[in-house]
Amino acid sequence: MRHLSAAADAATLPPLTPRQADILGYVAVHQQEHGYAPVIREIGAAFGIRSPNAILGHLRALERKGYLKREPRKSRTLRPTGGCTLPYGGTVT
Repeated sequence: MRHLSAAADAATLPPLTPRQADILGYVAVHQQEHGYAPVIREIGAAFGIRSPNAILGHLRALERKGYLKREPRKSRTLRPTGGCTLPYGGTVT
């Protein structure tokens, strides 16, 4: 899920690393397909990352950069902020 880009209104957001783009894309697609966000362990399993702290680091970076929102200490509260275009044509709203 590489090459995730921001929409025109979000052009001022900082660029993502390839891994951050992959994780953001995974969260967006999972939410669209299932109706809820993945948990940290599901994200880790999808990317072969065994450390929950490593996933949390990526999620915090996505929050800092403005691509993702989540509520602390609650499960399945990850939300892409919207305006992200997925490489195969979908859009996160």
